[in-house]
Amino acid sequence: MERQTSSRFVLAFVCSWRVNIGDSNDAFYYVEGFGPTVGLVSVEKLKTMDLAGKQVRQAGEDRYLDEHELYGILGVAIPPTPLTISGYPRPMYQNQPSRVSRWAVAAGWFGLASICCSVLAPFAIFFSCMGLADLRKHPEAHGYERVWIGFGLGTLGIVMFLILYRSGVSGIRFGCA
Repeated sequence: MERQTSSRFVLAFVCSWRVNIGDSNDAFYYVEGFGPTVGLVSVEKLKTMDLAGKQVRQAGEDRYLDEHELYGILGVAIPPTPLTISGYPRPMYQNQPSRVSRWAVAAGWFGLASICCSVLAPFAIFFSCMGLADLRKHPEAHGYERVWIGFGLGTLGIVMFLILYRSGVSGIRFGCA
């Protein structure tokens, strides 16, 4: 009984040594990610797989390979990292284009213009309402600040128009103070 246990141990040690320490062409890898784990994949098979969003670990090890080790095994050049002027990589949010609601942009500009010419104040409020509807329809878009600035300045433009109209300032018939 003792002899059989020791031979199993030696066989297990030799097999694990073959997988872990052998040449990179003899090594096998587990590919984990979306879906079931793909196990014991050779380097040739690894080169043909789509590895986007997946993690690779060598058989017999608990840690995953980082991209430098994986590119070294695959024999592929490491892609350059986009750098800024300071020499550091850009944060991910700066690499993605952002969508700004056109209604929100119009609301901001018409709200600003309604301070000088109160005829534009109702347009600023209208564009603000349309901008809010557009931003609720597209939650990934930006522009809530412009919508609320346009709404506030449009309301202020209407209040200024009413105050100037009540006070009897000349030239108010066109809404420009």
